[in-house]
Amino acid sequence: MDAERISRTAGWLDDLPAALADHVVILRRALAEAEHDPRVRGLQVQGSIGRGTADRHSDLDLGMVITDDAWPSFVDV
Repeated sequence: MDAERISRTAGWLDDLPAALADHVVILRRALAEAEHDPRVRGLQVQGSIGRGTADRHSDLDLGMVITDDAWPSFVDV
């Protein structure tokens, strides 16, 4: 993933409520890992956080877009 693009698109994390601070830490880690993995093409924040209805008890639903040629080795880890 392109680091500049990630830093531009991750700005919305700063706008999440303080109650989701732990979620933000995990999301930033996921973004940092994805940034350095050429197999990862994108991350999708889904569920209540993606809808903007999350609270501190919400789980974290992430979708990951992987390159076609990396799929078999990625899921076998």
